[in-house]
Amino acid sequence: MNLRDLNINVILIGIVAGIMWRFPITSTVIYLYMAGLLLLLLLKLFRDSDLRISRKNSLILIISILFILTIYLVSFDEIAFVTKRYLILVILIFYLFFSLLRYGVGYMENFYKQLTVFLNILSVANLYQVIFRKPLLLNYMDLAEVGYNYHFGSAAYRTMSVFHHPIICGLFFIIAFLCNMYLIKSPIKYVLQVLLLLNIYTTSSRSAWLALALIIMVYILLNNKRFIFSILRPRVNYLKAINICIITSFVFLFLILNFDEIAKTIIDRFGDSLTKNSTDGSNLQRTLTIAMIFDHMFDNGGSILLFGHGAGTVGDFMLRNPVLIKDFGTTDNQYLSWFFEFGLVGITSYLSLVLFIIIKYFKNKNRHWTKDLSFLCFVVISFELVFFDAIGWPVVFVMLGFLIGALTIEYDENENSKTEMKIQY
Repeated sequence: MNLRDLNINVILIGIVAGIMWRFPITSTVIYLYMAGLLLLLLLKLFRDSDLRISRKNSLILIISILFILTIYLVSFDEIAFVTKRYLILVILIFYLFFSLLRYGVGYMENFYKQLTVFLNILSVANLYQVIFRKPLLLNYMDLAEVGYNYHFGSAAYRTMSVFHHPIICGLFFIIAFLCNMYLIKSPIKYVLQVLLLLNIYTTSSRSAWLALALIIMVYILLNNKRFIFSILRPRVNYLKAINICIITSFVFLFLILNFDEIAKTIIDRFGDSLTKNSTDGSNLQRTLTIAMIFDHMFDNGGSILLFGHGAGTVGDFMLRNPVLIKDFGTTDNQYLSWFFEFGLVGITSYLSLVLFIIIKYFKNKNRHWTKDLSFLCFVVISFELVFFDAIGWPVVFVMLGFLIGALTIEYDENENSKTEMKIQY
């Protein structure tokens, strides 16, 4: 840790502002953040006017501008909605563009160090919910909106830290798990990882459990040579080995003593949701919604199929056409929502971006560790978007905007060329 790490990263402030949006008393903070970020971006345009912009980076900026203009054109009747929900993505990418060109990989390290500390603090604080089975910030929540998720005080209670929903909580604790793998080298990492696994388990989020299993497999595949080598020829640090054995023993003891309860919880949560003839309410809501949206889009002409109904329209459609759950104004699938609102052009554009990021990642053979971490976080979010609407969670959009920028923008990844960030904005 050096002095530059003490300057709070602007992207981390956006993460906090995105969390605060879900609490009624602080819901306007995200808009103040957007205004402040736009002001900082304008300052950067003047201050960093000497930066050389490569052809690839110029193309990224042009595409970003076309992206927001297209959304505004398609959603002319919902300009206020687009400004509130989508503009932050473009501002973040532009802001990150100048920050990465100026500071290089040092900016990425700075953000991930601070994000790791922040999320681990939330993980420790979440023990309150694990033990007492009620939200830590209960008095500040809009229970009319989210109370149905939690079953306060009962065995069915689902923890959610400060994220207002178990799925979002599980998502960010998986990101914390990945950050710890890359940033923490001391034995305390294993304690923090076990705590994160406990917190992910207590969210009872099936999507988080599946995402965690997926990303561990992806990590092993990406690091298979190093992973196999470390198993076959381990470097023995006896103090570290003793600490690991102690922690592992406690974990196994906990699993043995609570095996029946843990197994029953997992089985009950999944039930028959993965079977063809599922009767799970959540699964039926999602699958029936997919069928309804596809039927609607293909039955309403070529223009709707290509360009959709515009941003912010899927909620009203869902309320007018209830599937299984009454007054349920979401598709619970961001890809499906984008298909409804922006048609084939919109969903194809995003999937093309995903493909571009994957190709670009694997073409870069000498990657800095921040690139690997960003890619794994992007995979997690991309997978989880199948299970919720990110448009209602600015904290997810802030993280997604950061990851898209980090994985598309060309910047200096040389450790020896990092610039001292005396002013972190």
